[in-house]
Amino acid sequence: MSYKNGLQYTDFKKINIKDGILRFDDVASAPTSATGEYILYMSGGVLYFDNGSSAVALGAGGGSVGSLDGAYDGGRTITVNQGAVTLNGVNEDTAVLALTGDGDSAGALLTFSQSGSGLDVLGSGSTWQITKAGVITATGLTMLDSEVITLGTGSDATIQWDGSKLAVTGVVDFAGNITVASAVTLTMTGAGGSTIITLTAGDVVLSDSSLSITDADNAETVTIINNTATTIGASASAGVVQIESTSLTTGALLNLQLTEGTLNGGWYIRAWDATAGAAVFSVGEDGEINITGTAAGTDALTITAGDILLTSGHLDMTVGDMTLADGSLSITDADNAASLTVTNNTATSASAVVLAGSGVFTGNTTSSWMTITPSGLTTGTGVYGVFAELTTGKGVHLATDATQTTGSTLYVQNTGADSAITSGTIASFDLTSTAITSTVNKIGAVLSVTSSRTTTTGAVADDFDLMSIVRTSIINGAGSMSSTGSVLYIENAVTNTSGTVTDTANGLEVVMDSLGTGTGVKVTHSATGGSAIAVTSASTSVSSVLITGTGVIADNKGVLEVIGSGAIASGGAVARFSGSGTPAANTSAVVEATFTGTATNNPVVMFINNGTADAAPLLVNSNVAAATRAAATIVQDSTTGAIEVLALQQDDLDVPFIEFVTTIGTGNAIEAVAAKSLTTTHFVMVKIPGGLTRYFPVGTIA
Repeated sequence: MSYKNGLQYTDFKKINIKDGILRFDDVASAPTSATGEYILYMSGGVLYFDNGSSAVALGAGGGSVGSLDGAYDGGRTITVNQGAVTLNGVNEDTAVLALTGDGDSAGALLTFSQSGSGLDVLGSGSTWQITKAGVITATGLTMLDSEVITLGTGSDATIQWDGSKLAVTGVVDFAGNITVASAVTLTMTGAGGSTIITLTAGDVVLSDSSLSITDADNAETVTIINNTATTIGASASAGVVQIESTSLTTGALLNLQLTEGTLNGGWYIRAWDATAGAAVFSVGEDGEINITGTAAGTDALTITAGDILLTSGHLDMTVGDMTLADGSLSITDADNAASLTVTNNTATSASAVVLAGSGVFTGNTTSSWMTITPSGLTTGTGVYGVFAELTTGKGVHLATDATQTTGSTLYVQNTGADSAITSGTIASFDLTSTAITSTVNKIGAVLSVTSSRTTTTGAVADDFDLMSIVRTSIINGAGSMSSTGSVLYIENAVTNTSGTVTDTANGLEVVMDSLGTGTGVKVTHSATGGSAIAVTSASTSVSSVLITGTGVIADNKGVLEVIGSGAIASGGAVARFSGSGTPAANTSAVVEATFTGTATNNPVVMFINNGTADAAPLLVNSNVAAATRAAATIVQDSTTGAIEVLALQQDDLDVPFIEFVTTIGTGNAIEAVAAKSLTTTHFVMVKIPGGLTRYFPVGTIA
């Protein structure tokens, strides 16, 4: 006898029932058993078996014994802990397991509740499966035409094959690779202005394909945004956008096509600065290129090698500089206009045009450092400079440094085997003031040539000409040459049409410093038939030639010194004075010597000295047929002069004072006394040595 849950049980060792019935009644309450004990009981019309840990329904009242319905009535939970529940279909042409629901059934026919890591469904041969998260892995999915696969909690997307194409609605996010078979077309209808394909990450690679986009709205057709790139392409062949071809020959790598007739202010290409909100580079109508750049003095366009060829057009620069680090600028023009124009209305102290070079240069003529060759120039001007606002500046300034030796700072040349220059000039300097209406006084020089050399150490012996003017005439052959004109021509032209002109300008003025002992004007003439100096003057109230000596005249020197070192031909003279004009009065003279200074020490107004030469110191010759004046007249016209008119000094004591040269004869200048006698009528006063006053008797003869 034993008790369980307060109930009394009868103990049986073994029970064997044949052709009998074992009857159960419902228990008042389900018994419990300890582990290792087993109980069989009825509860609620259901037969239960308790294995000591849990109770399992074996069957229910009203159901047939061994039917699934009876088992269901006995209990709807199966604990599978000894292996899978297996349903084997044998010769079944229909389903092995069929689940049906009546019209009142609203629940699911089949539910899965997986708490472990296993799958909800595993297909045959493990070829398809469904995870507890609802992920389906299968080898295929077949849908009939027009059947819709709906995705999303709110039916956000659908997939449908309508018999001709696969229609996908909603946002498509491909997490893996998508492969489209060859010769297969992928068409997306989409809607204009709407985003159809969105790739949030990853790349798009076309291995052997072309990309053709046809757009029909006024919006961006291709947009590439990379706000992460920083150094891509800085040191390699790469960039945010890379276009490559290693096989292209005569084609174009990038072709931008517009219709110029339609284009109106647009661009073929434009580079936009997002910070400034403006374009920094653009190619517009007819290929017009605009580059904003940074600032003047910084590079906006850099060409490391090659040329810029401008076939037709202008090169305009509004602001900025043009710098060629190592290049050449060649301009070939074909129109009647300026080929190169430089205008700078802002420069005040800087150079508008600078040509500089520090290399050792030896070129010349047509290969000179700068060459101007207008080979077709006839009556035009080669180089023209206008300095309209010049005041104290320099129109042209040429300068060298201490390295110059035999070179020329300015060299002007007209040369050739048959130079055709006739009345032209090699250099012409012209100062013309056409209409002076105010007080403008010209001072200084029109042409100034100066030289200043300062010696600090060393012994310098200069021997150079500040200005050298050489005219060379060469005849070399059987021709003939006749040369006239002047080596140096100086003219002071004065025109008076109205008003008053007072012109005292000097034709040639030479000023020598007091420390310079050279000759002010030196003329050397080697031709025997030419004059070294020829002066033609129309002066009336002033002297034609005026020589003024302001210094102390040394011994044997004079204000004017004329030396004839050559042989004197018959009738020749070292100094010749000839007057061919008509004298206005008997006071007119061909030669006049006047002393206007202070006569201290009783100077001589005119001194004639033949030295030791056997020459007549003074010869006065008058060859006038009917002269009205004596050949020589000596006048002392001061009534208080108190001095003799003529003083004769003879140091050779035995030689007469005077020699009268004439023919002696009756009635002649000298007549022999003969039978005539002198009747004294006058006495002529003379002074003899010792201060003695004596008288010559003079009178008449008969």
